[in-house]
Amino acid sequence: MNNKLCDIKDFIFNAFDSLNKDDLDFVLGFLGVTWDNRNKTLFGKNYLSASNTVVWLRSYLEDYKNAQIKSPDVTQPSSMGDHDPAVVDRGSFKLCTDTTIDYKISKLGLGVVVKDDHNNIIAGLAIPISGLFDSTHAEALALNFALRWCSAVNLPVLKVVSNSKNLVNKITTVIMIYLFFLI
Repeated sequence: MNNKLCDIKDFIFNAFDSLNKDDLDFVLGFLGVTWDNRNKTLFGKNYLSASNTVVWLRSYLEDYKNAQIKSPDVTQPSSMGDHDPAVVDRGSFKLCTDTTIDYKISKLGLGVVVKDDHNNIIAGLAIPISGLFDSTHAEALALNFALRWCSAVNLPVLKVVSNSKNLVNKITTVIMIYLFFLI
């Protein structure tokens, strides 16, 4: 197929269709490690160079395949709560926000989830917004909507989880100051 006139989504799907399983595992693993390195760079942690990423990923995939061969075929349900270790006090709630931006149609999607002290999702909210925003402003909008919503329904939020570390630090500081003056 000639990829000259197709959009990026079609190009990627065509590429994935043409890869064998081992190559697809490597490409998807590489994308995951690249995203993880992006986050580590963004938040000032150590990260792998490009050449070390390839070496690490090949070793990781080989170890993974060996572990799969040795493990029994058992399917276990997964839970998003297992991946989010932040815990809140009993009777309090954790506010999780995320955004997605579709530049093609100039839309922004805001997602909000509230979790209880057992990490169970107790409420959620999704808001579509027309317009284009950079990622920091999009995250700020999500936090703004989420905090206003929690305030309107009287949810005592003690933990805020978002992709924007700077915004979370500022919001958490404001929440702690607010709680200090309530006591």
